[in-house]
Amino acid sequence: MGRPTARTETQIAANMNEIARTQGYHAATAAARRLLHDAQTELAEAERDEQEAQRITHAARETAAIAERVLLRVVMTQERAIRGLQADNAALCAGARREQVA
Repeated sequence: MGRPTARTETQIAANMNEIARTQGYHAATAAARRLLHDAQTELAEAERDEQEAQRITHAARETAAIAERVLLRVVMTQERAIRGLQADNAALCAGARREQVA
């Protein structure tokens, strides 16, 4: 079911007056009650949709924050590994120079 578009008070009043004129005031009252019920139902659905959207947004923010922390850990681990490899390389080069001198 598609979402109804908002109607002005003038449009609604004109519609109810037409129903009252052609079908009587009881029919207009019933139509107005149906309109109120439909509007309240749509409002409740919209509020539920909004709450769900807020939950999804919150979960997405939490996931993004976790991903950011994980990425930072990965980068820090890579940097430590690079420094370790550089230190190993420097030690190997120093050992090779000592062997060449000896």
